Amino acid sequence: MKKLLSLILALCMACMLVPALAADPVEGDWYAKTITMGEQSLNVAEMGMTMLMNLAADGTATMTVGGEPQVGSWKVDGDKYILTFDGDNMPTTLEGEELHLVSETQGNILFTREAPIAVEFAEVNTEAKMEDFNGTWGAKYISMGGVTLNEQAAQAAGQPLPQITVDNGQIAFTEGAESITQMFGESLKLEYAEGILSYNMDIAEGMAITVTASLLQDGMLALKIGIAGEEMGMYFLPVEVPAE
Repeated sequence: MKKLLSLILALCMACMLVPALAADPVEGDWYAKTITMGEQSLNVAEMGMTMLMNLAADGTATMTVGGEPQVGSWKVDGDKYILTFDGDNMPTTLEGEELHLVSETQGNILFTREAPIAVEFAEVNTEAKMEDFNGTWGAKYISMGGVTLNEQAAQAAGQPLPQITVDNGQIAFTEGAESITQMFGESLKLEYAEGILSYNMDIAEGMAITVTASLLQDGMLALKIGIAGEEMGMYFLPVEVPAE
């Protein structure tokens, strides 16, 4: 009986050890952190995206972007891994806790085990006075349709971020604001009330253009433009203007 119990115990231990020994360190969930294409490096979280890749023990690779899964495969190739999606073979290397994927079509993607934290903006400072808005401001982020782009991402998307100058409610669009000046001209006068600068213009029955500027608790300026229910937000930091 003792021999039988010892044999059963040994078999149980062997069953527990085999999966542990067989598991490849690359298996499991990976989150894209940055995407590099040429000289442009894009932060996935700052773009409002989540790119999750799961590498299963059976060689199945699943890439999920925006809730849409795409199934491919992965395999070991010497000291590298080869991931394949839609016939695109992408050499991938594991360096510590980082997975580096190289794709001719998708760019170089850095994955980590940690889920990215999306950009979060501070609360509005409702105590801001009109003169607190004065100065030159450079946009650092643009947000629309649930996607937030930083400077580099916006530049890569062909949407350079603008610079503005505020003087007692008068906003002048100084650089990179061609699309805005087409709507409002070179400058726009906003009214101040309760810590907010605002502008409203009716363009049709039941449709209006709204512009609001607010200072956030962390010192950023948020400029939001709403057109027929759609809103675009731009977030600015102060720009130091050289003294003449």
